[in-house]
Amino acid sequence: MKKLLCLFFAVFLAASLAACGNSKSSSSAAAASTGGYDSEGVPEAGANSAALSKVDEIERKLVYRADVSAETKDFERAKADLDSLVAEVQGYVESSDLTGSSYGGGGNRRLSYTVRVPADSLQGFLAKLEELVNVVSNSTYMEDITGSYFDTQARLNALEQEEKRLLELLEKAETLDEIIQLEDRISNVRYEIESLTSQMKIYDKEVAYSTVSIFLEDVTEYSAKSSFGSRTWEAFTGGWNSFVSTVQSVIVALIWFLPFLVVGGAVVIIVVVCVKRSGRKKRAKFLADTENIAPEYVPTAGQNSNNQPEPPKKS
Repeated sequence: MKKLLCLFFAVFLAASLAACGNSKSSSSAAAASTGGYDSEGVPEAGANSAALSKVDEIERKLVYRADVSAETKDFERAKADLDSLVAEVQGYVESSDLTGSSYGGGGNRRLSYTVRVPADSLQGFLAKLEELVNVVSNSTYMEDITGSYFDTQARLNALEQEEKRLLELLEKAETLDEIIQLEDRISNVRYEIESLTSQMKIYDKEVAYSTVSIFLEDVTEYSAKSSFGSRTWEAFTGGWNSFVSTVQSVIVALIWFLPFLVVGGAVVIIVVVCVKRSGRKKRAKFLADTENIAPEYVPTAGQNSNNQPEPPKKS
């Protein structure tokens, strides 16, 4: 009897462990199929960590941009070759700005292009561009938007699940108040879905097509690649030219102010002379008035005001 009970207990324990294992595996599979959300659209525990681990396994979302400054002696031909190169890589011109006049030449035309080319054709496009024009500078930048991309995608999936659940509740709503509240929430959710969908399209476009900003200038002579010595001399001459230009500007300003300085100085001199003359006249008049006044009598020691000797003081 004891042996039968032990055997029954062992079988029951093994069955329980197998059932637990099957439930865990089925829940993991369901989480994987629903993107980490349960049947009601609520993120399950550990879904974020699983999503982050998947980000490292899939292709990262990288956005490339390039800035190119170039020169050409044949502007019309260079522009035509550039348009042909963009069409060859199946890209397109997003914006363009052409300045300067082609009449009479003179190398004063400038072209600013913003070109979108497929990301996998970017390096080939830049290499062929150097064969068409004289590239003065070329800078490439990369931005990793993998985290933002999948975060936006997860939010979009959650909102879509919420919209589905709200629509099911709307079908079961009985009162007018419930219907109004549900429709209001559905409207807000759909607005957020549209916004995130638009953002996802922008991300996809940025990843699929790289942006190349091209500045093409028409010149008569190409810019020579300068060495350290030539750059130092250019810096010195540039500083000297700035100093000379500043001195010339100061001299011109002084000449411009010269009439004002002359007139102002003459007015100041006249005012000073008049003030001095007025002071001399006032001083002379004061001295003349003081000479015409009779001096007052001042009694000497031992006399009073009546010119009588003072009586001796008692000791």
